[in-house]
Amino acid sequence: MRWEPIAAITGSIELPFGNNQRLGQYAQALASTSANNIQLTDLSRTVENAVPQLAENVRRARLEWEQRQEQVIQYEVTWGATQRLRAAGEATLIDTLLTEQELTQARLRLVQAKRIYALTVARFKRETGTLITFADWTQATANLSGLVAPR
Repeated sequence: MRWEPIAAITGSIELPFGNNQRLGQYAQALASTSANNIQLTDLSRTVENAVPQLAENVRRARLEWEQRQEQVIQYEVTWGATQRLRAAGEATLIDTLLTEQELTQARLRLVQAKRIYALTVARFKRETGTLITFADWTQATANLSGLVAPR
């Protein structure tokens, strides 16, 4: 009897009969859509929470502007009275200069209050989606009134 070695090799080959690449891309697109929907919901919630606070900031900035405007008016009246007193010789040059300095500082504070108000309104409009409006969506011409000074 003769003995010969017996050897066997087994293997399996899998051939894709379906389009697995496209199915993977489809699953990835579904996951991306789901993630985008979650981000959109989160963004909507964030905007809804931020808008009331921004509206309050706009109200406060407007109130500050109005108060600064009243101060400037009062300092202008004081400045006029100081000039009359100086012309009559009843006020010193130092008093006149100090009054003028106070008026200038009040005007600077007014400009700063107007700047803060404009920035606050712009941020509020950006958050609410009303910063730029389009009159005609087919032409995509933006209405920039209030943002750009007319020439």
